[in-house]
Amino acid sequence: MNAIISSKTLLLLSLSCLLCLSASAMQNIVKSINCSALDGKPGENGLDGLPDSNCKNGGNGGQGTLHINNGSGGNGGNGAANNASGGNGGNGGNGATNGDSGGNGGNG
Repeated sequence: MNAIISSKTLLLLSLSCLLCLSASAMQNIVKSINCSALDGKPGENGLDGLPDSNCKNGGNGGQGTLHINNGSGGNGGNGAANNASGGNGGNGGNGATNGDSGGNGGNG
């Protein structure tokens, strides 16, 4: 019986610690993200920048590929709005020989 009570107590303590640390842990994850994850895949748009992180700038648009999106390059993601120092928009991807280039993202 004591073993059951102590295991339940340990479980409750560990869950309460996870709840306390989740906000700071999430903040650390956002601050340490690899910014290239915001870049678009071929023919896709870049993702917007993330405020309060090291990735304030929008991701670059993916390069145009003949068989994706009619060869057009993806648009760059918008820079994150972060009070006085917003991020820059990402560059549009170059189009393939039959496609247009993507547009640049807007600044935050």
